[in-house]
Amino acid sequence: MKKLLIVDGSALLFQSFFGMPRQITAKSGERIEAVICFFGILRKTIEAVGADMVFVVFDGENELSRKEIDEDYKANRPDLGEDNPFGQPALIRRGLDDRGIKNIETEGLEADDFIAGIVRAAAGQLEVVISSPDKDFWQLIDDTTSVFTYRGKVSKHQTKDTFFTQFGFSASLYNIYKSLTGDPSDNIKGISGIGSKRAAELTKMVSARLCLCDKNAPKTDEDSTLITYKNQENFGEVGGKKSAENLNEAAVFDALKGACGEVKFGRAVLENWPKLIKNYALINLKNAKPVEVDFTALSIENIDKKSINFKNALKANNIDF
Repeated sequence: MKKLLIVDGSALLFQSFFGMPRQITAKSGERIEAVICFFGILRKTIEAVGADMVFVVFDGENELSRKEIDEDYKANRPDLGEDNPFGQPALIRRGLDDRGIKNIETEGLEADDFIAGIVRAAAGQLEVVISSPDKDFWQLIDDTTSVFTYRGKVSKHQTKDTFFTQFGFSASLYNIYKSLTGDPSDNIKGISGIGSKRAAELTKMVSARLCLCDKNAPKTDEDSTLITYKNQENFGEVGGKKSAENLNEAAVFDALKGACGEVKFGRAVLENWPKLIKNYALINLKNAKPVEVDFTALSIENIDKKSINFKNALKANNIDF
């Protein structure tokens, strides 16, 4: 199966801009530090995951639809003023075009939803690796989808097995876990009295009620890949097959209500159920509609990986360094 690398371009842009120790300018005086770092990380990521295809996705200037759910969504994002990375995306995109690497600036959708839509479109066709520090993407992890976060020697590749080892429940329930804890980076407040430990306990109880444990545990023998379900109606379909990664939401919420009734601290969740549902609507990516993509156009098999560098990107922009 071919491997598609989807790059969260805006996140990488921010990492590149703010990760550099100083400003770097071209002879023309134009700032280029983000360009230098962006292409360095991109090439290292491509090599680390062994990608056959690459698609870089940037956030466009879109109205945030989630603001209709909660006007405080992402309201904590600081005003970066003039010292911000937004002057360099055009340089980066021209550099990507020059190397034949497909990229897009989303319109009408947040990049997160667009990326989730690509994952859905690729289901059953490709192995997908999402390159991003955004943990919201962890809810999309399954047998053929993983999340890679570049951090040099401490880079992290979160797979289904590593996720289960870390949390003790299926990645398909990470959106429930985050709905309980909240997400400070997006200004989403969690349920009062429910921290990460209690959220994990409740999510494990949901997993047990839905009988997901065997399916998502690291494989130790042939039998560990088998799964028995108490109720097949709990599961949706992906590619015509029942899938634990596409759980019926009603079944999940029923399981969560049942779990909350078994422990004292669960009352805090039940008393704030509308808040939980709102959080879920803000965090959930699993209902994204598949995006139409010509996957053959994303191939990098004929691209010299060493040519993916900032010097060629600057050259494509007619910038002397």
